[in-house]
Amino acid sequence: METSRRRQILHTGVGMAVLQGCTFVASLRVASGLGAAGQARFQALVSCCMLATLLAKLGLDEALAYTVPRVQRDHPERVRGLVAYALGFAAVIGTAVGFAIDGAREFIAGSLFSITALAKDLWLATVLTPVLLVLLIGLGALRGLARSDLRAYAYYYAVGLSFLVLVLVLGGDGLVQGEAYAARILSFALGATLCVAFVFCVVGRGPWTPVAREVRALHSSAGWMLAVGVFQYMVEQPLVDLMILSHHVSDAEVGAYSVAAKFAALPGLIPAVFVIVMAPYFARHAAAGDSDARDRAYSRMSLYIAHLSIIACGLLFFTGDYLLVLIGREYTVAGDWLRALLPGYLLAGLLGINSPVLLASGKARVELVLIASAAIVMAALGLLLTPRLGGIGMAAATATAVGFLALIRRFVCRRIVGARLLWSWPELGVLVIAACLAIAVREWSYSDAAAAVVFLITYGGGAALVRRRAQNGARPTGDGGR
Repeated sequence: METSRRRQILHTGVGMAVLQGCTFVASLRVASGLGAAGQARFQALVSCCMLATLLAKLGLDEALAYTVPRVQRDHPERVRGLVAYALGFAAVIGTAVGFAIDGAREFIAGSLFSITALAKDLWLATVLTPVLLVLLIGLGALRGLARSDLRAYAYYYAVGLSFLVLVLVLGGDGLVQGEAYAARILSFALGATLCVAFVFCVVGRGPWTPVAREVRALHSSAGWMLAVGVFQYMVEQPLVDLMILSHHVSDAEVGAYSVAAKFAALPGLIPAVFVIVMAPYFARHAAAGDSDARDRAYSRMSLYIAHLSIIACGLLFFTGDYLLVLIGREYTVAGDWLRALLPGYLLAGLLGINSPVLLASGKARVELVLIASAAIVMAALGLLLTPRLGGIGMAAATATAVGFLALIRRFVCRRIVGARLLWSWPELGVLVIAACLAIAVREWSYSDAAAAVVFLITYGGGAALVRRRAQNGARPTGDGGR
């Protein structure tokens, strides 16, 4: 089991790195080819369709990730029918929602986003939404089947690489809006096709047994998962902030902010890797009543996440301006916005892998309340700060909401479930020392690259020494009561 888990984490981690690397290079091409205003249109369409997809899927992908392990244990012959129902449901509902978006294009473009040129692009939702919905349901089924390796092949490798190749091929003589949309839609379509094929390869052939009871159970848990997924997307992805910003700044600044938000969210992919892989394992531990195994896995995985998140946030803090310059000079205005967003994601990385533990423990209602609270904080602060401070105000509001969500998740997980963290106060001291040294080097040498190297060496070496000393002597006392 431990070997299988490590293999799943490795595939997911490497796959995410490939996806983000390909997406980064493709984003350079898209953003530079379309310009900041065109980038705003592109991101608005994708974000709008993604939110509609999150609503339309009714939480079925997350519910599959937690329901399929239980069905596999109790009635394995019914898994095939259950996932077939979910995929068929996705195709039908996704098509209907796509046409609904097309019908409301004037309202969406003019009132929600205040990007009038977006109206003529929204007909693409009739294709993008059903493709996205089938892809997400297929990914959820593969998670539930404990095949995150196949999930990585279908999504991280196939979607990421095909998007990059299509952007480079279609935009050989200069990328235009339609070519960017075609590359995005075709890459998602390839991933959806592979997901469906992989799912039925895993479940195999067999008779179609009645699954009415399992479908009812799926939708019962999916209702809470739907709300959790929607609010989480609102907090962690550029949608609500783009809506608020578009009413107070230019389209070009909205496009620059969307790129900064994507870069700032990169450290959030680190806990996402572990959430994707560990969800079915936590579900199995909860079903078996094995809280000790769950707590050991939680503590160990959270420690890995904390160290990797610190390194990622530190490097982005010092190299963010370089990344924005690579896309285009008009994006450099977002450098301070990027740095303002990072503290929230750093805090989320430090405070543990709490969401899947709460969901696997039957606390979906609690998770919903927590995420809804963070979404309200984000919207309220965004509406308050953006008219006065522009992009930096929206970035501060988003970082506050992400950090607030991490804090209350950790508090609730500690109180209800009892899972503890393993990092120690000396390790936090190493973080503070590394950050101070890097900032001093930056001020003295005016070199962000030198500061990034100092931070990486100081924190990496210091944390390794502290951890080795803790393992050789007395272990740190949990999370110090955190």
